[in-house]
Amino acid sequence: MSEASAGVDFESFVLETIEAYSRLAQAQAGDLHSAQDAVQDVYLNMYRRWEELSSRHGSLTAYGRTAVKNAVISQGLGKVA
Repeated sequence: MSEASAGVDFESFVLETIEAYSRLAQAQAGDLHSAQDAVQDVYLNMYRRWEELSSRHGSLTAYGRTAVKNAVISQGLGKVA
């Protein structure tokens, strides 16, 4: 997967990251439907802040990964390591 950078449109970002984020959420949650909900919540929140997020110099992909992990944990679904 290529690294998402500033200026990339949201739809392209979702298409680039959906599989990886879904795998990550499912591995943490252990439940497909809860994992899908977590990823959808992350994309919704990122879409609402897309202009702000995409203007930063950081990695959108890494930001999204962290957001997915946090979404699973906040739903009380995270596996104990």
